[in-house]
Amino acid sequence: MTQELLLYCVLFWVLMRITQVWRHVGALSVAYFLTSSLNCVPGVLANVGGTPTDPLYQQTYLGFAATLIGLTAFCLGTLIARLVPSRPVKGGSKPKLKVYNRISWRMISVGAFCYFVLIPLSFRVASLTSLVSPLGTMMILGFWVKLYVIPPNGGGGRVAKVFAMLPALPASTVVGGGFLGYGTNWLVTVVTFQFTRSRARWLYYALAPGVVFLGLSLFVSYMAQRAYIRELAFQNNATTMAVADRASRIFTDFKFLDLSAPADKAALNGRLNQNLLIADAIQRHDEGLTRLAYGATMPLWALVPRVIWPNKPQIGGGGDVVSKYTGIIFANGTSVGAGQVLEFYANFGYAGIVGGFMLFGFILMRIDGAVMRALADADSRRLLAVAMPGLAMINPGGNLLEIMVAVVGAMVMANLIGRTGYFDLKPTARELAAQRATPVFWANQGPDTSGPVGI
Repeated sequence: MTQELLLYCVLFWVLMRITQVWRHVGALSVAYFLTSSLNCVPGVLANVGGTPTDPLYQQTYLGFAATLIGLTAFCLGTLIARLVPSRPVKGGSKPKLKVYNRISWRMISVGAFCYFVLIPLSFRVASLTSLVSPLGTMMILGFWVKLYVIPPNGGGGRVAKVFAMLPALPASTVVGGGFLGYGTNWLVTVVTFQFTRSRARWLYYALAPGVVFLGLSLFVSYMAQRAYIRELAFQNNATTMAVADRASRIFTDFKFLDLSAPADKAALNGRLNQNLLIADAIQRHDEGLTRLAYGATMPLWALVPRVIWPNKPQIGGGGDVVSKYTGIIFANGTSVGAGQVLEFYANFGYAGIVGGFMLFGFILMRIDGAVMRALADADSRRLLAVAMPGLAMINPGGNLLEIMVAVVGAMVMANLIGRTGYFDLKPTARELAAQRATPVFWANQGPDTSGPVGI
């Protein structure tokens, strides 16, 4: 599988070139590529030294080949999106530091409150979760706004301060429910925003191998404690401190990743090798055990809220889709996401993988451009309207129906909260008066000479 890993690196380089030629655009696109990689590449690393006769090696190879087809189509979709003309971002004007920083803290605070307080409560009311869940992504948007006011050719210390806060994202989701994936995806999405704007990308490339190795080492340490953390997290009488104390063993019992250790390989194959499920789905279809769904896994009638249609039929989640097309029966309570590669294949075969990922790449790159225009224009309503649905799409391990519902919910909530003006990036009358006396712009930052950004 060495050649396939090299092809993966080439695809990543192509995506980086697409975002670098048109500077400052591509945060969502790169984040989707990387978070998709988290579901498949570690599993390849765990089996790269295997033999072609090993069933685990064969399954990983077949599934990763399908994933590479999808990622290739994704890169093509982003390229097409960049070549389609659109209004460029206005150049020359600089954001107001005080305003953007104030709004960024509001977004982070509101997003954290919604995710950790409102979402658990919303399960008691039909259809409310679909509307409240997208509000959690405002945490990510808040970090984006905070990073946006830092000049691309400087401000390393300020970027480091923001990055120092990011480990709290996966830590909070682990302590809050024993889930590492959500917080990790959030962290990756914030870092990629700064990465696409940075003029020192070499630093990210240089640090990447060490960060990946450390991240996978933390993952296998987390897997050793996961069952105990979740057991405490879901106990009614367990305190947050008790869960945090158990989660701290990830660090006190930390050990570096060893790909020759059976336990470490099992951890990677068990949770970070989506290729195995993809291969099962492909083989069962080739053997005639399943038929293509042709869109049946994402019925449009499922978007009708249950509060409007109380008798709406129950719809299975990602685990039901995986069980149907792989033949694997999972224990009750097991969280299993279908992932886009598997579900696109289950619906339309390889043509579905190509078409689906190309569409994802096109949409996310267009949204990326719209986000940067909204930030440059200080258009908070537009920023919420495009960024929240875009962030809802960054769920490479989820099922398509879940993403569809999240995107629709994000569009509704973005329109509602945008009308309040609470997140307005325009300075208030008092701030305008203060600006006339002492203008506040990017410190030591001259005119933006990078040129207009398309999309």
